[in-house]
Amino acid sequence: MSSVATELLERALQLPETDREWMAAELSDSLEFAMTPEQEAAVLALLESRRAEYLAGRAMLVDADVVMAQAKALLR
Repeated sequence: MSSVATELLERALQLPETDREWMAAELSDSLEFAMTPEQEAAVLALLESRRAEYLAGRAMLVDADVVMAQAKALLR
């Protein structure tokens, strides 16, 4: 890793959590790639399958705040 990147990381880690979350999301978004048609079809099929499960009443829904809290706890 370059010295500039190392310095930026050290400074970023000193930011408040909300600023770090925003920065992480922005950096992650900058790395996303275009899906192939096959990948896109697979994602759409999965989404439709999950939608059908929800509409049929077979899906267990969890509030997004609960999911995020659980994910953060796992990362600690």
